[in-house]
Amino acid sequence: MIEYTDPEIQDLIAMPKKIVVRPRKEMKLQNRHYRNDMKLKSSDEQYEFSVFMRKHADFNENFSIGLVFHPHHEPKEYELIRCNGPHGWHFLFEHHEASHIHIANEKNIREGLKENRDAHVTTGYSTYEDGLIFFLRKCNIVNASEYFDLEKQLPLPFEGDA
Repeated sequence: MIEYTDPEIQDLIAMPKKIVVRPRKEMKLQNRHYRNDMKLKSSDEQYEFSVFMRKHADFNENFSIGLVFHPHHEPKEYELIRCNGPHGWHFLFEHHEASHIHIANEKNIREGLKENRDAHVTTGYSTYEDGLIFFLRKCNIVNASEYFDLEKQLPLPFEGDA
């Protein structure tokens, strides 16, 4: 298994990417969640990624949008970043009560843990729609405006927001 450093992980998240397999126009309802996916390539076409978008059918605040890296040289894939809404109280995870971001890190990869198990609360978004815009910008998806309305202004993040 390859071990990625924190700067390499941040570079993978921030590098320019383009959508090569577009998302469906409408999310598909499956098992009480609306779902959509798309495939990306880095602008230099060296790296492949996928994006998943999920939103609970009954609880709009329960959503998840994530970027998965698919390295050519190994069978493992890495969930680099995931933006979640406040999906309920959990006695182990205080961040579940607020919008939060999971970002992969080298320590978790090295120790064989879920690469992005750690999370931090964010003020960068509060709804699925805002979270999607935040995510598309954070992941530098250069042709996102061809498929999504990016005109909405998001609140300015507080210091420390990812």
